Amino acid sequence: AIIWTADFVAVAFTAIRLYIRGSVTKKFHWDDAVHILAMVCMIIQSAIYSGGRSLEKSVESYLAKETLVAPNFTLFLRLNIASTVITFTCYWAVKLSIMLFYRMLFWVYDTFMKAWWTVLCFTFATYWVVIATALVQCDGNGLELTSIAACSSAQSSILDKKIYKISVVMNVASDLAIMALPLVMISRMHIRTTQKLGVALIFCLSFIVVAFEIVRFFKSFGSSGIALHIIWTSVEASIAVIISCLPTFNILFRNR
Repeated sequence: AIIWTADFVAVAFTAIRLYIRGSVTKKFHWDDAVHILAMVCMIIQSAIYSGGRSLEKSVESYLAKETLVAPNFTLFLRLNIASTVITFTCYWAVKLSIMLFYRMLFWVYDTFMKAWWTVLCFTFATYWVVIATALVQCDGNGLELTSIAACSSAQSSILDKKIYKISVVMNVASDLAIMALPLVMISRMHIRTTQKLGVALIFCLSFIVVAFEIVRFFKSFGSSGIALHIIWTSVEASIAVIISCLPTFNILFRNR
């Protein structure tokens, strides 16, 4: 219920975003298309979890030795890697949507565009790092993603924790780089000081996603279980999609 409630709110914000673009600016942009991709990934990720919930409970019970009935580990591992890739794609689609929005606002400034391209390349690099590391989480071999023996080994468990730490660092680092990018340009915007503060606040809302990422990181190494970890992951995706909508509520930019 928590996951789908968060998704519903994210979809509602997306609808408002698209309404504003369609009725006020009378034009859609590439950042809207990428945002929709993020929303679709968010919904697919939630659907995978909802559809595989009984399987996930069976795996938890089996690993806790509460039952001797072995679940379908191969299907579980396939759903796990699919969910991981889709979730990362959702996160990074949100980042790209925000980057494209920045470009639309500040494209006339050469210095900004040089910094923009640098951050964009860094963001793409971090995405491929997390995808590549996710694909080798089972004994460091991308061909062993559905191997029960490889994915349940002690070496795989150690490697999985290291890979997860890498993904957190890449996610947070790219978020911070994207947040820092427009702050200098705000001083050049021809709007009132109160509006500048409002714009800066909106651009810094990604700190909420960073906070969720950090909390999810510590929860994952506790005894919270698979289910709570998935909930944190899904809610973080929903919040990221919501935050991606906020800068496009562009009443703050009408007088720029």
